[in-house]
Amino acid sequence: MNKLIPVVLIGILQTFILNAQDKRYQYPGVLSNSFAGVSVGYINYPFSNSQLEQGFRAASVKVPHTAVRVILFGHEFNKYLSAQLTYMRPVDWVEYKNINGDETSHSVWMNLVGISAKAQTPRWKRFSIYGELGFSVITRRGFEINNEVVMSDACYGSFSAGAGL
Repeated sequence: MNKLIPVVLIGILQTFILNAQDKRYQYPGVLSNSFAGVSVGYINYPFSNSQLEQGFRAASVKVPHTAVRVILFGHEFNKYLSAQLTYMRPVDWVEYKNINGDETSHSVWMNLVGISAKAQTPRWKRFSIYGELGFSVITRRGFEINNEVVMSDACYGSFSAGAGL
């Protein structure tokens, strides 16, 4: 049995070496007409004191809207219709400042995972217009002050829409 293991390993290694010498690159069928990407966008979320638990109030709320979106996997069905799986998060987290006079900032982390269909117009010179419609799961990580929940964690689903040029 011990003599058989090296023979099998050499046979497997020779198979890999022979395959590595083939210069043609072939992708699995599922990757044909598929894509990945990164884009910058805008998230519209209305954070205010109303999301805080009763008895807490912030002096100010910083709500940055700029976001980064990563297309984890997309597939073009034709040149006008595609579907994509995305992950998006704001560049900066939402910050609640000076809650009940504590003189500190508290971050709220948001993430959005979505699946959407994307339709686009024919290209005009270098541009085309596109629209997206889909479903997203949004997560929020809240925070505590002195072991007391000020903003609770949340996870919920929502329809999502987008457009671009």
